[in-house]
Amino acid sequence: MTPEEARDVLAPVADEERRAQLVELCHGWPAVLGLAARAPGPSPPQDVLLDGLYDYFAEELFQSASPELQRLLCQISAAPCLTRNLLERLDGPPAFDLAATAERDGFFHRTEKGEQSLHPLLRAFLEHRLNERSDRVQLVDDLTQALLENERWDDVWQLIQDRDRPDLLPRLIESSLPTLLDGSRLPALESWIAFGHANSLVSPLLDLAEAEVSFLAGEHTKAYALALQATHHFDDSSPVRWRAHAIAGRSGHYSDRLSVAIDHLRKARSIAPNRKAVLHCLWTEFLCAYELESEDCVSTLDQLIALQDGRPETTVRIVQAKMFLSKLVGIGSDELPFIENALSLLDRVHPQVRASFYVTYCDYLTGLARYSDAEPALSKASTLLSDYGYSFGYPSNYCNRAVNAIGLRRYRHAELLLDAAERSTDAFRGSIPLYVSALRDIVALIKADRNDYLSPTSAYAPAPKFWQGLALGINALKCACRGDMKTAITYASNADSTTRHSETRTLTAFARAIIAIQSNSAEASSVLADALLRVNRCGQWNQFVWAYRAYPDLLARIASEPKLATQIGPILLSAYDGKLADRFGIPLPAASLRQSQAEGKLSRREREILQLVADGLSNKEISRKLFISEVTVKVHLRHTYEKLGVRNRMEAALHAVYSD
Repeated sequence: MTPEEARDVLAPVADEERRAQLVELCHGWPAVLGLAARAPGPSPPQDVLLDGLYDYFAEELFQSASPELQRLLCQISAAPCLTRNLLERLDGPPAFDLAATAERDGFFHRTEKGEQSLHPLLRAFLEHRLNERSDRVQLVDDLTQALLENERWDDVWQLIQDRDRPDLLPRLIESSLPTLLDGSRLPALESWIAFGHANSLVSPLLDLAEAEVSFLAGEHTKAYALALQATHHFDDSSPVRWRAHAIAGRSGHYSDRLSVAIDHLRKARSIAPNRKAVLHCLWTEFLCAYELESEDCVSTLDQLIALQDGRPETTVRIVQAKMFLSKLVGIGSDELPFIENALSLLDRVHPQVRASFYVTYCDYLTGLARYSDAEPALSKASTLLSDYGYSFGYPSNYCNRAVNAIGLRRYRHAELLLDAAERSTDAFRGSIPLYVSALRDIVALIKADRNDYLSPTSAYAPAPKFWQGLALGINALKCACRGDMKTAITYASNADSTTRHSETRTLTAFARAIIAIQSNSAEASSVLADALLRVNRCGQWNQFVWAYRAYPDLLARIASEPKLATQIGPILLSAYDGKLADRFGIPLPAASLRQSQAEGKLSRREREILQLVADGLSNKEISRKLFISEVTVKVHLRHTYEKLGVRNRMEAALHAVYSD
């Protein structure tokens, strides 16, 4: 029947809304429409329809089908969705002929999009028939495989739940894990894992999936244990064994098991199924070798370069590796090409790679004391980590933001970020706790909080060499600032023997310069010149900023050397230390002078409003506080922006807070 004919049949027994529902449900079947028309009451109940369907129509229709068609119908009744690709996977061309027969006989109907679909009133009947078949398990297994081959992950998940088949979950995980992780569909994966545990499912594939989720959640110890467990249950022929070793390696890297991590990564690389997987392993292997300060990090980078596959991710990783390596072997910022090229490729790479690059790039900019330039990139990294649920990146990102906040003189903000870093890590010892402790000491030292900076930073062994060396270097700087020269020299020597990292070597160089100045050594000028030469060569100006803020008289000695004073002017400007420059007579670039002159032209009211903007007040709040209109506030702010040469409210607030 046509929809219009069906509505006429149902008119005596149902209102317009109910008629529309029944017409949609019956899809033109005359027998079903007749049953609905004869059913008592204004709304024929579902059970009446269903029983009638079994008694008067479905059984007869089903028995008239060939055994092959009966088998196919029962099988696809368990499929949440019917597609041509699914039919092809199930039985190839014969399935198409059977489907055409099924549509002719009324088992199928056409959707609005022209696709075949099992008649809704037949699905329950066919599912009942499927449950009666002796080959029902094999039919569902074959259907599952066909859906997996079509990458219909959600349909398989629905099938597992509908048929109560938790035993099929490992097959779903094995087929879909790379796709779900690349697509950042963590909630789906988490629900599968919870379902497996609720059904007491024991499988290395479930362990592997939970290891991946735990890693992304920042639970590195748990991730390593689960991945290690999974590696023992796969042989080398398994397509996922390499992934188990790879996640064990990544988790080992983040939990400071660097040598063990490298072993897992090399094993993963030896059985990796393709070049993309090999590059994935090489990247983490490079990071481990870098933190161990092993010569292998150079050869590993060479392998990354040799295996370039033309993908943007590989290009970005190579540039990122060079930024890391410059800190270890002192390549220097002028020998780091293609950073801008890598930045232009970031929108084409995986979010994990993008966030990681932003964090490294920010660290690079912070090292150059380009704190304001680092702020937007830090914001992008934070947004990516938050949007995609990459909790594993939170601790290092918080630390990097704290370092930049210190550079911008946001000391309280830095302390809050370090609190967040501590809360976001599952480690009580290791690189992150040590880094947090070291940065807290720097803040205390710069703020001259003697109660906090008199005690030495603990450089405990579980952390990689760089972090131990950095803690020792900070201890050297602390001792030098308070005049404990002998202890400072000891710490500086220990730091230099612990790490080759340029950040630590820069700290110890300025600690020695401070000692030489305090002892009125005849070599003070040459020691200071050597320290500045080092920092100029390696680009770690951030450590110089720490040093002169902790011991401002360092600038007095530099000011006595005109060439040195001219050299550091741009750094003081970038670090918003113009007031210190004025105090010691260090010339700043012309742009700074123009900015100072512009600031001097601000009216009293403009300076007052600027300070309130820096305090975080809105225009409405400022107008109420100063008893002026919002329009007047806006006019003053527009004039202030023009005089300071800033573009917006944020830049004006930064100027107000840090120009001193």
